[in-house]
Amino acid sequence: MLQRVYAEVNATVTDPLNTFFGGTATLSKVFGAAMNVIMGVAVSLSVIFLGLGGIKYITAAGDAKAAEEARSWLTNAVIGLVVALGALAVRQIALGILGTNAVNIDAGGNVVL
Repeated sequence: MLQRVYAEVNATVTDPLNTFFGGTATLSKVFGAAMNVIMGVAVSLSVIFLGLGGIKYITAAGDAKAAEEARSWLTNAVIGLVVALGALAVRQIALGILGTNAVNIDAGGNVVL
């Protein structure tokens, strides 16, 4: 009585990571790109907080409490910058020892191997 009906679909599914990475997307490429983004955000935030701490220090106008708070911002921003740059250095050293290439993304969003 009832007849099975099958639909024909001519759809191709593409992997979005392959188009982003310009080739085969491996786990190391994905983690490398994520690490670049995280490190970029960390360095950017450190520089922003360094600037904000400097502004707070300049506008303290002799108030000891405000100046101390601004010094704390500056100290924490410098510590964050040193930690972020240290993590980048450790990563580059580890990649050099392992003999692999780092995945870098240029300003245009293209992956540079």
